[in-house]
Amino acid sequence: MKKKTIAFSLIISPLIFFILLVITLIFENTGKRNPVLEDIFTYLLLVSPIFLGIGIYMLIKSKDKGSKFINNKVSKKRKLIGNIILFGLICPVILFYLGSFLYMDFVENIEDSIRNECNNDRYIRETSQGYKYGDNTQEEEHILEPKLIGEYEYIPDEYTWDFDISNYGYYMQEAYIDSPSYYIPKKNYSLEKNWKLKNNYDLDLKCDSIDFRNVPTSEPYKCSISYNGKFISSDVRHDAFCFWESSKSCTDRVGILLYSNPYSAGSVEYLFLISKNGDIHNKLYAYRLENGKVTLLPFKYEYKGEYFSDTSYTISEAGFDFLGVERYGIYDKMMDGNEALVTFFYEPTMGMYNNINGIYSLWDLEDDGFHLKRTVIELNPRWVSETEEPS
Repeated sequence: MKKKTIAFSLIISPLIFFILLVITLIFENTGKRNPVLEDIFTYLLLVSPIFLGIGIYMLIKSKDKGSKFINNKVSKKRKLIGNIILFGLICPVILFYLGSFLYMDFVENIEDSIRNECNNDRYIRETSQGYKYGDNTQEEEHILEPKLIGEYEYIPDEYTWDFDISNYGYYMQEAYIDSPSYYIPKKNYSLEKNWKLKNNYDLDLKCDSIDFRNVPTSEPYKCSISYNGKFISSDVRHDAFCFWESSKSCTDRVGILLYSNPYSAGSVEYLFLISKNGDIHNKLYAYRLENGKVTLLPFKYEYKGEYFSDTSYTISEAGFDFLGVERYGIYDKMMDGNEALVTFFYEPTMGMYNNINGIYSLWDLEDDGFHLKRTVIELNPRWVSETEEPS
């Protein structure tokens, strides 16, 4: 293939990647969305300016050696080709990139405005009947700020009606391993599982054997887990469910989640393990996995003037999400070091003598563990005390 052909192919590559990305996005409305192709074409579109620059450089280098780079005696054919390249390819690509950034900023501002107006998590709009004028009833609308009804010992940083993590500048990351569940025979059952992680390291899970014929399944069982042959824990929660006595099969769920960023060139992965802690609560353990090394990430926080650094943190059921910090838009997924965590806690007195739905805790990830950044109590705006009859 001639150098000029390669150069032209590289120059038009941004336009090709853009068209392919648009085609994949069109399929989103048909129910045939392919997120993998979207991510590939988005990444190629982001790096396409490099291809454009290489193509222009190759085109310049492929000019006739005997001719000058700037020559007044240029044929009409070359002028036409130059105009096509400049105004048909280079300028549209540059305008596309500038327009994309302006458009994203404009859309983000519009979404923020709509969110604040119609779905603000800190306020709700309450409509009440106002005065009557003739046959028409006028309605008044006012802002109802979140307010705690009743009492609760813990004082958060903020009260809210409807907690939404996106309002705090975070997005939820997708788990590579997410509480795996399997159909299991209703007899003696033993689970062993192996996952290949980054740089070909092994994550091995081995669960205690369960005999469904003799042992009730109401209580959770335990699993052991190791990374690169190094033991991590033997207290991973393993639940088994048989909903009907006559069912021929049951299901289980293992309290393990692993987050591994496929877009990052780094080798860091994050492992979260869930262990039983009472009837409705669990303990959450966090680990950093990197090149065969395991590092426990403690939870660091201040409460009533005292500082704590706990190896685990109490959550309700599996109430947590691993987060990314929104800083660079679409580039966020390609970078490490902008991770965070949100945990959820609920206990039975909430909603009984107060209008509390639960407590959300936001944690920033640093080198030495998770540091508590903010606590938010979500309130129920239509709560009625259990000691009172609903009106």
